[in-house]
Order: sequence, then structure tokens, then C-alpha cells
Amino acid sequence: MRCYSERGIGLAQGAIAIARAKGFREHAPTMARRLYGEPAARFVEENLRKAAVPAAVTSSANWGGAIAGDDGWEFVERVDERSVFGALTRRIPLNVNVATWSAGVTAFWRGEGKPVPASSGVTTSTPIPARDVCALIAVSNELIECGAPGVAEYLLDELVRACAAALDTALLDPTNAGVSGIMPASLTYGVTPVTATSDADEDIAQCVANFPGDLTRALWIARPQTFAAVHSYLHQGVGLAGGEILGAPAVASRYAPEFGLILVDVDGVVYGDDGVIVETAEHASIEMLNAALQQDATTGTGAALVSLWQAGMTGYLVRRRTNWQVARPCVSMIDGINWHNLSA
Repeated sequence: MRCYSERGIGLAQGAIAIARAKGFREHAPTMARRLYGEPAARFVEENLRKAAVPAAVTSSANWGGAIAGDDGWEFVERVDERSVFGALTRRIPLNVNVATWSAGVTAFWRGEGKPVPASSGVTTSTPIPARDVCALIAVSNELIECGAPGVAEYLLDELVRACAAALDTALLDPTNAGVSGIMPASLTYGVTPVTATSDADEDIAQCVANFPGDLTRALWIARPQTFAAVHSYLHQGVGLAGGEILGAPAVASRYAPEFGLILVDVDGVVYGDDGVIVETAEHASIEMLNAALQQDATTGTGAALVSLWQAGMTGYLVRRRTNWQVARPCVSMIDGINWHNLSA
């Protein structure tokens, strides 16, 4: 049984072992054994030899490879524990149609020998295609080859943080209308918020009154600073790390709206998740930008690239295939909160 700090670490260790083996696939388990011991070697060997699993097969014109396995799902779990996305409960397969309910089915009582009234809901079938959340970093070969015991943990933590930030920002940002073919719209997009006043309790009560979902399945989402302000209004069950408000769980996220408090029915959202793949490459060139990228294979657009080989770097790309869809109205929120300036 792995402890929390070790979950998913095999994925990071495996990626480093592949990089240190310089593309010689048969040497990667030996490298993992020398760096991290027998368990890491078995992990790399098993995942590299599962030819039927595309995510675990090295395949590149230059050297490189992808690795996932059980530790890939442990990586997903670590991301989910640091993100609101992990609180979603209704998982479905990707690339299937989802029935979005605008009016639900009604149930009736029936007397003995009496007919059952017919009921029909109103649904719209919408697809939930796979979308990629990616984190790409370039690491110096000196760092990889130094053999320091904390390198794998360092890489893993940075990639976990990056994926959690991307997921929660897209999930919660009220201005995120989605980008066709790239990113889904947020849960809060199009929701008319309660405009905050000087009375936190009244604002929270109005948010609950506006809530269209199932309050028994609801949770609160906000930044730690917002929960601290709620705490100052005698809601002692909530604080910087979350807690509960009015008996409903409160989940803190750095990436929630800055002046907002969200109430969401987690059963009103469906999501798909195909896990994570980590790819490594040394003999490749990348565009060293974090925005306004020019390189586009769909249009043939070119860009200035940096050779990882020439710069003595190794690239690590984490790719998580996921998506979500609001299946029915399930969100209310408060906006414009400034309670921390009003509390004593």
C-alpha cells in the first residue's frame, strides 16, 4: 500500500528512467532499478511491454516514449484531490451522447387496478467528446542525470499543480464560454449570480433560494479568502481549507472566481475521463512560449522552434483526456463579494 506522497510517483520515475535510457527501450528498466529500486523497474518493464496498450508503448520517429499504467490513474487521483474537478461524481464514457434534461420525468401514485399516468421529460442529446488537458515542461539533462532523490517528486508535483489549475480554472470561470473543439464551457457560464450586499447571511440565503439542483447533493466552492470571510460571519464550520456551510461541504480552490461563492449539485454534471499519458522526448523541437503559439499542424503554420537536443533538455508532456457537460440546471452563485472589508 503506497502512502499519499508516493501515489503516482512511479509515473514520474518511469518517465525519468526512459529519458535516462536515451531511447533504448530495453535499458529503461535497468535504469529505473539503478535509480529507484526494484519496484520502479518492474513498473517500467510491465508498462513498456504492454504492446496492446497504446498509452504504454514507446513510438516516436526520434527517441521518446509514453508511459501510464496504474500509476497514471494514481496521478489522476492526486490531481483530483487538489482540484474541484475531483468532486464530480457522475462519470460516463467519453465520445458518447449525453441527455441534457430541461424538464424532468414525473412519478405518480397508482391505485389498485388503476392505470399509470404517462410522463415524458424534455431532453437534448449532446455529445461529450474527448478533450486534452496538457502540461509541457522542458528540464535540463543535468537535473535528470544528477540522481538527486527528489527530482521525480519535484516533476510530479509541478505537473499535478499545473493540471489541477487548468481543470479548475476552466470548470469555474464564469467568463469561460468554452472553445469549440478545445475546451468545455464552465459550470458557471450563463448563470445569473446573486449580487453581494453587506449582509453575508442574506446573500447566502438568496443563493440557496435560487438553487435549481438537489440541495442534498450540493457543495460550496470558493477561494480560501472567501471562506475566511464567511467564517467571520459566525459560520464556524468553514475556513481557509473549506469545511461546511449550512451542512453542505465547502471545497476551497485557488482558481474559483475571485469575488464569488458557488453552490453546485455535483450530480447535475457528467464527465468523462480516459486517464493520463506522460510522454518524454529529447530529440525534438518545441515552441518555447506559454501563449500566442504559432505552430499549427492543422493549417501548416510555422514558428521558431528550440531544439531540445541542442539545448541539452528533455521535454515532458502530460496529457489527460477528459471533458464535462452540465446535464441539468445545477448551479447558483454569489458575485461581487467584499465581506472581508465589512467584518469586524
